[in-house]
Amino acid sequence: MGQMINTVTGPIKPEQLGKTRMHEHFFYEWPGATGDATMWEVSRETVVARGVVVAKLLLEQGFKTVIDATTNDAGRNPEWLKEISEKSGLQIICCTGYYFDRSSGLGYWKHRSIFTDVVKEIEELFTTEVEKGIGKTGIKAGVIKVCISNHITNADGWFATAGAKSQKATGVPLISHTQNGSEALELAGRLLGNGAAPAKVVIGHMCGQPDAAYHEQILKLGASVALDRVGITKWGFPSDEQRLELLQKLLAGGWGGQVFLSQDATGVNMARPLPHKSPADAPYTADHFAILQGEFVPAALAAGVTQAQIDQILVENPARLFA
Repeated sequence: MGQMINTVTGPIKPEQLGKTRMHEHFFYEWPGATGDATMWEVSRETVVARGVVVAKLLLEQGFKTVIDATTNDAGRNPEWLKEISEKSGLQIICCTGYYFDRSSGLGYWKHRSIFTDVVKEIEELFTTEVEKGIGKTGIKAGVIKVCISNHITNADGWFATAGAKSQKATGVPLISHTQNGSEALELAGRLLGNGAAPAKVVIGHMCGQPDAAYHEQILKLGASVALDRVGITKWGFPSDEQRLELLQKLLAGGWGGQVFLSQDATGVNMARPLPHKSPADAPYTADHFAILQGEFVPAALAAGVTQAQIDQILVENPARLFA
C-alpha cells in the first residue's frame, strides 16, 4: 500500500491529513436496532444533511480529516460517508471491524466458529475491505478497529488476533475500543503478540483510566493511547478537567508523540426515538462535536500545554501513524 491512505473518496498521502479527529461517528446504529426498524426510520437524506453540518463545523475549526469509527455491525455505511465528504470537503476515513462481544453482532461469528476457522475468516474480511473495498462500493477501509469487553472474551480475542494479523498484512493503523481502559494492557499485548506493529496501534478510550502509570506501560511497548471521549462527562465518565490532568501528566512524561485526542461523538442515533428527554440525547447534536477545539484545547493552553504540543497531537501524530 505504500504510504497512501484510504479515504471514502479515494487515496491521499499522510501529509494531506492535516488536523485530524481520531475517533468519531457521523451516525451510529446499535447492533440489533435493524430488527426494530418497523418502529423507526432515519433517511439517508437526513443523515447526510446532519453529517454535512457537523463536517462543516469541524472544517471551520481547522480540522481536515475525521476517522469514522463505526463498525460493520453498527450501521457503517461508506457510501453515506462518501456523500458527506463530497458535499462538505472534509476527508473521512472509515474502518473495518466489529463491536465488542456484549453489545455486538457476533452471533453470526459464534455460529460459524462451530464449523470453520473464524479468526482466518475475520482476517480475510478485514484485509479485503482494506485492500479491495467494502462490498461493491469500491470504497476501501483506511483503519482496522478492534473492540473488547470489560474482560476480553473468547470472541473478542478472535477479533484482536485477526485484527493484528490484518494490520501486519496491510500496514494500515489499528484503532481500538476498550471499556474505559479495562484490560487495555492485555489488549496491547495480544495485538503486538500477533504481529501488529506497535507504531500502528492506538489503544482507545484510555481517558477513562486516570492512572498515568498504567498508560506508560502501554506506551513503553511502542503503542499509542487515545484520550478520545472529550466532552462525554455523564454516566460515570471522568470530567474533562480530569482528562486534561491526565494529558498533562503524559506530556510531562515525554509521551506527547504517542497521544491522540478526539470525542467519540455521534451525529445521528439510528434508532427508535426515546419516549422522553434523556441524558443520552446530549452527544447527538452538532454542537457537541465542537467541544474538543472550542473548550478542551483552550483549557489545555490556559493550563500550560503549548500550541506546539497540541499541533503534535492533532496533526503530527496522525501523519506519523499513517506514514
